[in-house]
Amino acid sequence: MDQALEVVRYLIDLGPSVFLPLVMLVLGLIIGLPFARALQAGILLGVAFAGVGLVIGYIFGGVAPAGQAFVENTGVQLTAFDFGWTAAAAISWAWPYAVLMFPLQIVINLVMLAFGWTRCLNVDMWNVWGKIFVAALMTYLGVSVPVAFVVAGLWVVLELKSADYTEKQVQHLTKIPGVSVPHLILFDLIFLSWVDRYILDNIPGLNKLKTDPQRLRERIGIFGENSVIGAILGLILGLIAFGFDAAKVAPVVVVAATGLVLMPKVAALFMEALAPIADQAQQFMRSRFPGRTVSIGLDWPVLAGVPSLWTAAILLIPVILALSVFLPGNIVLPFGSILLIEATIGTVILAKGDLVRTFILGALSATMRLLTAGFFAVAITSLATATGVLDIPAEVKEVTWLGTSPMAWFALHLGQLMQGQEILVGVVSTVVLAGLIFLWRREMLIREASFDQDASGSVVEAGTTAQPATA
Repeated sequence: MDQALEVVRYLIDLGPSVFLPLVMLVLGLIIGLPFARALQAGILLGVAFAGVGLVIGYIFGGVAPAGQAFVENTGVQLTAFDFGWTAAAAISWAWPYAVLMFPLQIVINLVMLAFGWTRCLNVDMWNVWGKIFVAALMTYLGVSVPVAFVVAGLWVVLELKSADYTEKQVQHLTKIPGVSVPHLILFDLIFLSWVDRYILDNIPGLNKLKTDPQRLRERIGIFGENSVIGAILGLILGLIAFGFDAAKVAPVVVVAATGLVLMPKVAALFMEALAPIADQAQQFMRSRFPGRTVSIGLDWPVLAGVPSLWTAAILLIPVILALSVFLPGNIVLPFGSILLIEATIGTVILAKGDLVRTFILGALSATMRLLTAGFFAVAITSLATATGVLDIPAEVKEVTWLGTSPMAWFALHLGQLMQGQEILVGVVSTVVLAGLIFLWRREMLIREASFDQDASGSVVEAGTTAQPATA
């Protein structure tokens, strides 16, 4: 097992911009795509992932100092340092049983496809570390390894169904046919779909407000352009953090504007890379399973071209910092996840690209993630120390990851319940989760049914015509 894990670690360490194109190349050949086209699609997919990573790193490098300055100015003492997702992934791959999660996910996916229980062929093997992370936390907190894998298996099933229930919504937002997103980030929809349906839809004024990027451009002209929005957001964030120090504020303005302009352009590469794979996959399925369609399950960056996702994420930075200071019970100091795109990736789907709703729902997601990250801080710190993947400074009491999903809390208590531990909490949390899943499934099915597919394969809302993708 150690040798297998070393091989897996080697491939994973290549990063998604290398690992996933290799997977896509192999998939393209399996479904009958000519080698030259499969190779070209794989390389372009790697370019798209690398490009998104570069832009994210650029944005983070510009806004993180502003966020840190804000917290330092408040003088608040927070004991758990947010180290970001990269360290969380490193801890995951150091877990002794990590390699076993690959066959578990693959087998579950193939069985569900064979029986028609899902339409998603999940090729995003790189993000299997999310299930490993949760399983590792569970075992540290007393859940047995077999039970942790059972819960992880249920997690895989839920991710695949999440991809099914949001497939048309994702394709409508991205204008990329034949894709879906089987990512744990979309689990935010389970917790927030009822808020959107029963609360936001019933607030006078808000339920009529439309703030998607196209409408903003039509209504406010230049102030609806990505470059101008980014500059304004950067100015606000810079002033909050640095006051009127122009030498420090100006770079934040440029970074925010550049990020919002470049991200949709880079994300457009996903459409170019995935189109031949998606088309060939549909032909492959139709020839073997008449009447069946399949979507290619990919990582969240296929959504990176949705402007509201990034605008809301930047707007949330001062909100997250304020929450870290004033939220009762919070112990987390945001840093590695200060640009908390985990809070807007799922909510931008729920909000149908609307900026105001994405922001509101993103703030609720950020609140849940702060509390979840604080809850698991001791366990994450102990795992980081035990695995030796982090050299934790002496002045840092605890480390955590602000992107930790609230689903991890429910997964832990489900595992404890299956072992006869914490029975009351386990029963209550499982019943609550089951109720939320029921509401989420009903809402997502209603939304998916509101979309049609035109002759070109584009997904459009019923009663409308397809619009060309814009950068």
